[in-house]
Amino acid sequence: FDLWARDKNVDSITLTSDDKALAECIKQWCLEREILFFWRFMASKKPPSTIGRKIYKCLPNMVKALAQITRRIWTCWPLRGVGLDSWMRSNGEISFFSYLFNLDQTGDWQGEFKSRFWTKLPDELSKNDCKTNWLHIYIADPSHPTAKHAKAKLEDFNKMGRGEQTHTSLESFLSWPVTLRALKDWFGVLKFAKILEPVVSKVDAEGVRLWPLFKDEWYSSLSGDSSLSAILNFNLLKEAVGLLPKQRAGVYLYEQQAWELALIYCWKDEGHGLLVGAQHTSLLDWNLRNFHDPRNYERLDYNDLPMPDILAVNGPAAMETAIENGYPECRLFEVEALRYLYLEDFRKEKEDFQIKKNDGLRLLVLGDYLESNTRNQMNLLVRTLVSSPIDIKIIMKPHPACIIDPKDYPEVDIKLSSDPLQDLLRHCDLAYSSPVTSAAVDA
Repeated sequence: FDLWARDKNVDSITLTSDDKALAECIKQWCLEREILFFWRFMASKKPPSTIGRKIYKCLPNMVKALAQITRRIWTCWPLRGVGLDSWMRSNGEISFFSYLFNLDQTGDWQGEFKSRFWTKLPDELSKNDCKTNWLHIYIADPSHPTAKHAKAKLEDFNKMGRGEQTHTSLESFLSWPVTLRALKDWFGVLKFAKILEPVVSKVDAEGVRLWPLFKDEWYSSLSGDSSLSAILNFNLLKEAVGLLPKQRAGVYLYEQQAWELALIYCWKDEGHGLLVGAQHTSLLDWNLRNFHDPRNYERLDYNDLPMPDILAVNGPAAMETAIENGYPECRLFEVEALRYLYLEDFRKEKEDFQIKKNDGLRLLVLGDYLESNTRNQMNLLVRTLVSSPIDIKIIMKPHPACIIDPKDYPEVDIKLSSDPLQDLLRHCDLAYSSPVTSAAVDA
């Protein structure tokens, strides 16, 4: 915008938005250039908040962080110690790090470990007498809504694994010493952030001050709940990787989340073997989490960016994207995406599958993992459907990390479903997804 406006004769700027940070940023831009600024506040439609949510929103970041970490520890405490003994005495030399959701419990499921992330891989490894260790990050899911349900599930996995597979969770390593170390680290980060903030807040981009735009995320990342949660994850991973017998190789789901960087550091610090990041879904080149300035990939043996030894990319398109963005080609290896293997079955069924036109249009809505994105997605859908003359049946599959309430959208009839995506795709005519969910690729 600044570049565009430089050769224009601008007398005034009118911003129509509900974004206070953006308004503050553009107001400062106008003041420095002696341009009149008007803000036409446009309230966005948001579901009404409860009194509790409103009070929580007003709390300081530090209080929010302590409240959330207390809630997390209380919620996950039943998982403490689950699979710990087997993990410490494991004979397996290959470890996998993944999430405890997206499980496949269809068919004649008897309690064995079946994951839509890894599909046939665990069974193939067991058939070839390859013993493996699995560390799962707990996320509430309809198949295990509480930590007690997750505990029972992990115990089933270990029982059915018969020593070929060892299963535990990240939260199994919870203890008071680990929690206290996390709090100590967090207070160190708070001290560092206080020193750094005056410098960071004055940074501009060729005269444009951007601090208002990222101020809230700065506070949230360094003193809020995401900060303390990430530091607790680091200490849990350090404990888990430290108690694990020396490993020949490790594999983790590659999404460039904070816990992955913590895992890389802890894994190498303990002297384990090869570490592979498995890109399990689409590699979006506009997702800035995926790539860095190419200079960060250089190895200087001092504060190096944590990187896997190999990044396993699923196909030529992902390989090309990674190389174009400066990722070291010597660390890339092309593989097949396990989670999409089921699509082969769709090709076989295509001739038998016919849509009954008299049923009306069946719309599958695929939610985002961010509440704000899902809200925007749903509001756009509501505005569209209110004026549509077509009979449309809506089935909503929320992201496991962002559950929605159909009561927030009374204008349309929404049926929530936690059924597997492949089953829902078979019975819907059209899919409507957020811009970043990988479920769009399946559709």
